[in-house]
Amino acid sequence: MRSLLTFALALFVFYTGLNLAARLQVHEQAKLIDKSGQVFEGRMSRDILTGDYRIDSPSSVGEVRIIPKEQIGGLVYVESDGLPWQSTVTMYGTIVLMLLLFGYDIFRSMRKGERPTDRA
Repeated sequence: MRSLLTFALALFVFYTGLNLAARLQVHEQAKLIDKSGQVFEGRMSRDILTGDYRIDSPSSVGEVRIIPKEQIGGLVYVESDGLPWQSTVTMYGTIVLMLLLFGYDIFRSMRKGERPTDRA
């Protein structure tokens, strides 16, 4: 039963880490279309907590548009993708945490199997 719970916890950690790493990615010179047909251009990133799209305007410095994720119709063009160091650290941290969870479960199972039984 504990192995099943460990697997479920590792699956949750994997999903959370993958989702967080995806939201930390940056797209340079992206063109997005929302559901009303309006085109947005600029450096696109995502909000970590809500998942909404944040678009920095290339024409005016400091102008930021927040577009809810439900309103995005599609990503039309991306000149280059950026993978910041935070995203990389998040993925490596997720992998290490999963390995620690599985390693602990395997170690506990092996140690449990070495104990003598009371019936003998």
